[in-house]
Amino acid sequence: MKKRFMALTAAVLSLSMIAGTAAGCSKNSGSDAVSYMSVDINPSVSFTLDKHDKVLSVIADNEDGQVVVYGEEFVGLSAEEALDKLAELSVKLGYLNEANVGVSVTVAGKADDEEIIAAAKRSFEANAGDLDINVSDGATFELQRELKAAKAVYGADANVQGLDLVKFRLITEAQMVDNTLTVSAAAELDASELIAIIEQGAKKIEPYATAAYNTAVAAAQRVYGDLKGQLVDTIWTIPYTNDIVNIVTGNRKYDVNYGVIYNLYTSSSRVLGAGLDAAEVAAQLAEETAVAESVLDAIELTLPEADRQAFADGADGNSDGKVTVAELDDYFNIYFKNMTEEQRQAAEQLLNDVMDEVQTVATEIDASIADEYKAALNKLGEDIVNLIPDSIVSTVNEYVTEFKGIAEDIAEAAEGKEPMAAAYAAKQAIDNRAEMIMQTMREDLTEEDLADVESRIEKLNATLKEAEDKLNEAIEQAKAQAEKYLADLKAEREA
Repeated sequence: MKKRFMALTAAVLSLSMIAGTAAGCSKNSGSDAVSYMSVDINPSVSFTLDKHDKVLSVIADNEDGQVVVYGEEFVGLSAEEALDKLAELSVKLGYLNEANVGVSVTVAGKADDEEIIAAAKRSFEANAGDLDINVSDGATFELQRELKAAKAVYGADANVQGLDLVKFRLITEAQMVDNTLTVSAAAELDASELIAIIEQGAKKIEPYATAAYNTAVAAAQRVYGDLKGQLVDTIWTIPYTNDIVNIVTGNRKYDVNYGVIYNLYTSSSRVLGAGLDAAEVAAQLAEETAVAESVLDAIELTLPEADRQAFADGADGNSDGKVTVAELDDYFNIYFKNMTEEQRQAAEQLLNDVMDEVQTVATEIDASIADEYKAALNKLGEDIVNLIPDSIVSTVNEYVTEFKGIAEDIAEAAEGKEPMAAAYAAKQAIDNRAEMIMQTMREDLTEEDLADVESRIEKLNATLKEAEDKLNEAIEQAKAQAEKYLADLKAEREA
């Protein structure tokens, strides 16, 4: 689900091989999406639209959004039809009620924002019955807080300083589907490029992809990938190892041991992958950190006296006995969305005061999460040079130099502003490099040696098939559990 901008989390890798992996991917995307529309109630749901304002894709930005869109078909509807359906479902499932009457709509790209916001107003008012709905183009409390934090972190970046809430919403959505994208890099892109990234990413998101599903699938894929890599990767070194005996006869076939180089990159990918898995688990735990009572008291005192008891009973009165930053965001998203435009203008100072209090806690949590991704990068940086076998140091100096350069860049990235994005960008770049070396290796090997390698891999098929079956079984089980979870939540709200 949507990842909050993390102040002090994340870093732009300086590797030339990584440059443009995220930011440049949209330029030749061929995407038909030209507009973006998001609706925050809570739930929060976003859409990409084509030039006729027809829905191309839908993204649930939080769990409540997943509950709303689960089992529903939005693709192919007009923007107005999608708004009608979303309004009807939000009322039917009880998300719009007397305590939550605010709807925030964000429109970017070529669509007419005034027309869509007017359509949203008609749709929600028509479906809300006696509820006095407030539909606005004002962004949520959470988004305003995160933009303020981003500008504080990137004080010297003119592109970030120039961001408005609409473009920042595009950036956070693009980051949700592309974890290599940094705020700084995204700020350099125009709206059409960000919308293309969102559209590409949306196609890869399953409608049942809950947080638990994503965690389970990632773990299963890691187990399978590690086993396959350990079994198969070393086979590609055999032709080059066998060729060493030809040195004495002067009949050596291969000048460069691409098999070992390939294994350097795949081994590095596995090391970093394990670190990222650990960082993801730590990040999820950090997100559940309870906000101290003293902070809750300070927030409560910033509110008008008439609203303090409601806050104590709401955000400060959870059944589990703790309040997280996410829960504070949810509370104040509703609190400020419920206001009319005039009330929000009058409460601007209150908004800033509350944002500052919440951000104080968010910054501490974000810093702890950043440390986990830094640790993953630093671990790879420490291991990466040790992975280079002494046997190739003198013979493939160009590749050794490149590999050591990666270690230096990774060490630098770990100390940057966005280590999470840097870690995923490094993983992507290393995997891409491994693929390039694999292609070189296939062209380099003789037909006889290539056939021998493929024959050896073929003999492993039974073992790999068993592992692949376990992977598919784990994915299917995770899917079934996620679908039941969402269906049960929806049925519960419909009852």
